[in-house]
Amino acid sequence: MVRGHGPAAGRGRPPALLAPLTGRFADRFDSRRLIVTVASLQILACLAMTQTTTPALLIVLAVLLSTGLAFTHPVFAGLPAAMVGKDNIPRASAISQTTAMAAWSSPRASPVSSPPTSASVSPCSWTPPPSPWSSPAP
Repeated sequence: MVRGHGPAAGRGRPPALLAPLTGRFADRFDSRRLIVTVASLQILACLAMTQTTTPALLIVLAVLLSTGLAFTHPVFAGLPAAMVGKDNIPRASAISQTTAMAAWSSPRASPVSSPPTSASVSPCSWTPPPSPWSSPAP
């Protein structure tokens, strides 16, 4: 596959293309209302994704999810300044970035990590029941 093409390349396009517009929305509208409205629309898109198998529709819904992130990202970026005041912005920003980087570097949060196993999800020693199609143990 040619670098810069394919499904992974499409994830960043809506936020980048909509940046001038979404920043204005973040400044103009109430952040709580904007987050709730966009999150509600993203929930609907996710629910629609669970009900379809058409690749074209799944791509459209994924672009809608990414567009929602384009609207909420500027709001979330501005929240530390609104919560802590002008004097504490550098410290709040440092804590916010450190927390975000720690979460992304965690093996559980990494988008390229292996899927969780039963041992990593729960400390109990549960094993799946035997398959009805497998032969019994001797």
